[in-house]
Amino acid sequence: MSSARENENNPPRLCHVVVNASAGRAHCERLGMALRALPRWPTRLHTTSSVAEMCELIRSLPRTDDLVLAGGDGTLQCALPELVRSQRPIAILPLGTANDFAKHWGYTADVLSLHDCFTHRVICEVDVIHCNSVRFLTVGGLGVGALLTRDFNAARRFSPAIKKAAEIAGSHIYPVLAGTTILTRRSYLRHYEIEHADGIVSGHFSNVLICNQPQLGGDLLVAPHARTRDGLAEILAIRD
Repeated sequence: MSSARENENNPPRLCHVVVNASAGRAHCERLGMALRALPRWPTRLHTTSSVAEMCELIRSLPRTDDLVLAGGDGTLQCALPELVRSQRPIAILPLGTANDFAKHWGYTADVLSLHDCFTHRVICEVDVIHCNSVRFLTVGGLGVGALLTRDFNAARRFSPAIKKAAEIAGSHIYPVLAGTTILTRRSYLRHYEIEHADGIVSGHFSNVLICNQPQLGGDLLVAPHARTRDGLAEILAIRD
């Protein structure tokens, strides 16, 4: 971890806010207007509609400028390949449903959070989990959690009503989805074999989670001992 305070005599850095078009563009534009009202932080908004477009945009931005990702955990995961490649520091403007990563680090969807971040400039390195050719920073896995998230993300892409309900409910939508999934289907209960250094654990599990931080879905504590910067990943396997 390192920290540095920007010299008051230096010219202000340009702040690039990269917006996921599906994660609340109107909300982000309002925050962008508020950011532009702060004379020390000239802001430029960029709206991207695909993973490739987002990564290419991040790759093209000068490293001397500040970079803010506006969206949720999905937005962060989409940008992760380029962020890992470039090792570029970022700040988060949490506009997703649960915002697990942002909440863990204390980011909130307001100007003061970013102002504090850019004023103190404390840079923290975090572990990146690489599993089945996918990189992620928070909690991922198989079972009921993955199923309900997949179904929910598919539904809100095609239903404005579901998308609006998710915006209103926030992370509280996940306990509702979990209950619905458990009561209406049994296909999430499957047989898994988990290989580890000392052998294989096998059995029927409803969830197998790889955790890089304690919480999932905003406020569900799944791995109390998980830490984002200890070089370890917690494995949580829940039997039927």
